[in-house]
Amino acid sequence: MKLLHEEQTPYANYRIVQRGRRVDMDVQGAVFATFHPDQLLTGYSWDAITAAAALTPYKRVRRLLMLGVAGGTSLRQIRRLWPKAKLVGLDIDRRLIRAANRYMGLQDCQVEMIFGDADQKLKTLEGSFDVIIDDLYKCGHLDVERGGVPFPSRLQNLVPLLAPKGIIAANFINDVGFEQPLDQGQKAFQANFKENACIRSIYGYNQVFVGGKCLRPDFDLKTYGHKWTSPRDKQLWNDLKVEFL
Repeated sequence: MKLLHEEQTPYANYRIVQRGRRVDMDVQGAVFATFHPDQLLTGYSWDAITAAAALTPYKRVRRLLMLGVAGGTSLRQIRRLWPKAKLVGLDIDRRLIRAANRYMGLQDCQVEMIFGDADQKLKTLEGSFDVIIDDLYKCGHLDVERGGVPFPSRLQNLVPLLAPKGIIAANFINDVGFEQPLDQGQKAFQANFKENACIRSIYGYNQVFVGGKCLRPDFDLKTYGHKWTSPRDKQLWNDLKVEFL
C-alpha cells in the first residue's frame, strides 16, 4: 500500500491510497471511489449505478446529472457507455475533486462540475436531463450516511429536471441500521414513477433504485456487453442483478 495524498477539507478527512495497480479514495475508513487503469467495473455499487443509468429508454444519453461525484468511479463507466453525452457533476468538496482529477483519472471523464450544496444548487439548475443519479453520501460520526435532506423531499426537486422519458437512480445502503432510508427510498420511487427497478452488484451492501415513465427490460443490459474490453469487466456486468418492482 502506498499513500499518494492525504487531506482534511471542511467536508471530509480523506486519503488517496494505491493498492497494487488500484487507487482508492478512502474517506474516514470508507472507500468512496476506486480507479484501475485497465478495469472499469468493480463488483460494487458503482456498477449498479451505471446499470441503472443503462435502463434509460433513450438509445443515446444527451445529458446526465450526478449528485455526489467523489472520485468518479461510476462516471468513468458511464463515459464508456455514452462517449458524447454531456456529464454534469454536482459536489460540495472542490478540493476532493481536485485530488480525484490528479490521482484517479476524473479529468478524462470531461465532467462539467458544479460546486456547492446539492439541495441548494438543484433549485438553480435547468433541465432537461435524460438521466439523474443521486449518490450523495457523507461520513457521519458512526457510519456512512446519506447527505442532505431526506430522499423523498429531494426527489420532488429532481423530477422537474427530467427529460420527457428521463429516469432517476439513487444508491442506498441495504444493511442493518439503514432500514428507514432504504424503505423511504423505495416508497418514494414507487409513488412517483410508473416503472421501477432495483439493481444489485455481487459485492457490498448497496442497492440502486431506478424509476421513470418507462425502463428498458433488463435483458437489454446485455447489449452493452461489448463496451467492456476486459473479460473481468464483462463478467461483472453479467453478474449484476436487475429486479423490476
